[in-house]
Amino acid sequence: MLIPSLFWQVLLGISTVLSFSACGKKVASSDTTKHVSVPTGFTGTKHFDIPTPLTFTALSTSTSTTGSSMHDAFRYGGMLPIGPTIAFYKREMERNGWDIVDLSDTQEGFLYCSKPTKVCGIAIRTQKAAAQPTLVTLFIQQEA
Repeated sequence: MLIPSLFWQVLLGISTVLSFSACGKKVASSDTTKHVSVPTGFTGTKHFDIPTPLTFTALSTSTSTTGSSMHDAFRYGGMLPIGPTIAFYKREMERNGWDIVDLSDTQEGFLYCSKPTKVCGIAIRTQKAAAQPTLVTLFIQQEA
């Protein structure tokens, strides 16, 4: 399944705005969530620096290329509640060298993570009446 190019243009626009607004700032964490120890897995060999909770299973993936940029999207489902899932990604992405801007609220999470040649948007939402109530979608753009 290919994600339309308009989607990637919007995501790139948001990431550019966030990149410039966060330049030179160290984002302070106001994490009041209890830290839960969650085993870590990885998204794949080309994204070894993006972890996923081991209890989450892959639901879908897509890849596209535009010029010198590669775009990937991964969707996972799992049982870990939304708060601990947000805390997991904040902690593990920082451990892997990502700069993080947390745009989450009490209902859903969105983390904008960046490195010099790579950006990753992490959307964390709740699915009602689902076997795996927490849905994580990773949007990754990497320059070649």
